[in-house]
Amino acid sequence: MIHSETESFDPRDIDISLEQQNIDFLLSKLEDREIDLNTEFQRSTDLWDDVKMSRLIESLMVRFPLPVFYFDITDKNKWQVVDGLQRLSTLKKFVIDNKLKLKDLDFLKDIEGKNFKDLSDNEVYKHLIRTMKGTQIVLYLIRPGTPKPVKYRLYERINTGGLKLNPQEIRHALNQGIAANYVQELSQLSEFKKVIIYSTNRMLDREFVLRYIAFREISFYNYKLTFTKFLDNAMENIAKCSNSRREQLKQEFAKALETAYQIFDDKAFRKQPRAKYNGALFETWTVNLSQLTDEKRVLLVSNKAQVIKLFNLLLNNNEDFKNSISKGFSTIKGVKTRFIEIEQLIKNLLDNPNILK
Repeated sequence: MIHSETESFDPRDIDISLEQQNIDFLLSKLEDREIDLNTEFQRSTDLWDDVKMSRLIESLMVRFPLPVFYFDITDKNKWQVVDGLQRLSTLKKFVIDNKLKLKDLDFLKDIEGKNFKDLSDNEVYKHLIRTMKGTQIVLYLIRPGTPKPVKYRLYERINTGGLKLNPQEIRHALNQGIAANYVQELSQLSEFKKVIIYSTNRMLDREFVLRYIAFREISFYNYKLTFTKFLDNAMENIAKCSNSRREQLKQEFAKALETAYQIFDDKAFRKQPRAKYNGALFETWTVNLSQLTDEKRVLLVSNKAQVIKLFNLLLNNNEDFKNSISKGFSTIKGVKTRFIEIEQLIKNLLDNPNILK
């Protein structure tokens, strides 16, 4: 769930309407680029193979009903797809791009191997194109003014495509502009890409970035919400920061990442050398390192063997800390435990660089 806690809003503010249109209506909007098929939060537009796309086109030609489409029309000139991306991409590829040759059909075997132009230019098959374009569909339109908590839940529950949207993809969808662009910008920093090697397909890299921002802007001492809601709020608040503050966060983030890499090399933010990256460790180390002066960061790097020894002692001997970066990472106790322990580790070493010598 995106939100496990109850959020209040006035139901009268919810503005979601139903419209009945036909396929030709969607095609015209696609042709005029009034539907955004390139939203980064959505699944790739090419998850379906040619057989699945062909059978969708065939369904339209024999008037099989399609599932409803959902759009966020906050920007009336650029509708965002909430559900229906693969179907829309298929329509575009077949009709507008003329790049889909129909194959493995169930009913219309005589048009296999043909593309849109083949059919539309042939008097024998033109009726199939007319039928396809005239097929009735149902659109649900999420209009401006619908409260953001409602949109979060809609995005979470509605999306029924090949892969369900994860929380960061939903945050990205609902915070287009400054916030989405800024998180992406930080995820593209050379310092980040050097230390975190992640596929960008599911935006896990951007969630790591957001975790850093969230705990830089709100102290771990003030963490009270569910973890997902905490990140939701952080994403929304990025646009409210001044340009100078965002630049400061960026510069300090880069320095923290570089310091972590110089200390831990490719083992940074992992519980074990070959383990997966750990988000709890990432946010805790980056936040703590970003708040140090340049001189203190240099001192840590020059004593990196000591840092690693102290950190391994934490990992191996402190059960509360181990729990705080695993199953208990989102609890208030877990958040405070890991931040205090890493903060204290750094302080002890800076106060006494020879602590383990």
